[in-house]
Amino acid sequence: MNSTLTTTTESSYSSERVANIDRLRIFAAFGIVWFHTESVAGRGIGYSGLIIFLLVFCSLIVTHSELHGPGDFVKRRARRLLIPWLFWSAVYGLLKLGKALVLKSPISATFRTPAVLVGTHIHLWYLPYAFLAAVCIYLLARHSSSVPLVVAAGAAALTGVIALPVCSTLMSSVAATPPFPQWLFGLAAIPLGFAIGQCRRVSNVQIRQCLLAMISLAVLAECLSLKVLGHRHLTVQYAVAVPLVCGAYLWQGRQDRISQALAPLAYGIYLVHPLVSYSPGLLSKLTANPWVQIVTVFAVSAILASILRATPLRRFV
Repeated sequence: MNSTLTTTTESSYSSERVANIDRLRIFAAFGIVWFHTESVAGRGIGYSGLIIFLLVFCSLIVTHSELHGPGDFVKRRARRLLIPWLFWSAVYGLLKLGKALVLKSPISATFRTPAVLVGTHIHLWYLPYAFLAAVCIYLLARHSSSVPLVVAAGAAALTGVIALPVCSTLMSSVAATPPFPQWLFGLAAIPLGFAIGQCRRVSNVQIRQCLLAMISLAVLAECLSLKVLGHRHLTVQYAVAVPLVCGAYLWQGRQDRISQALAPLAYGIYLVHPLVSYSPGLLSKLTANPWVQIVTVFAVSAILASILRATPLRRFV
């Protein structure tokens, strides 16, 4: 196969940030805050932010897989994901313990979720999950380097399309405790993110655009079909996230100061926002409008993440 169909220069996909992907990161962080706000419409749409995070993360692992050896890659991902997971597990664990002591509630009831798989707060499940996904994506990208990119992208996309109804059915039929529903929720995003990453490596612009459009339309059509068939899980989130991520890579946009400032804070916002909303009664006293609460939590979380990034604690956000 012509090399123009199988590879592209490293600089074309790694030296510059993609403006619309940065905007999606901001939306994803906002969506997570939205999802975690009770009594507000469209929380399911907000939860698409988690799938956006995973799709972007996995696609970038593919395009950067040749930059680092296996040992260096694992160390870098561990520093970025597992070390913050341990740190924030300690933070949220101490907060929960303090709250249990103040309220004189059983400590065993405070830590019901298996901390070794999740951490001490439910949203922390994403970090070890993303680490394992990154290792799998990295190994797959390295060992499939001889496979034509179009074939690799198509096979991965097909795997993701098959995984969607399987995971949706399991989430509806199997009564599992966290983090297993969350793992199932994000599972299809791993092969789909791999497929998107492989598409980005195709240097022929028309073929790349066609592949991304096909993945987007296939997932959207499948999600609509599953919704009609009565599937309650995954459909809305993947129907929103996959077309948005593919679209952001198709139409990359131009950088602006606001997105350049906020996008690097998205990971930190995700990690710290439960701290800001830890006392929902306080927010409800300030305003009864849930949208004002969402914007307030997002803004304060962004400020907190920005402050942390200016301190030695920046390694944790």
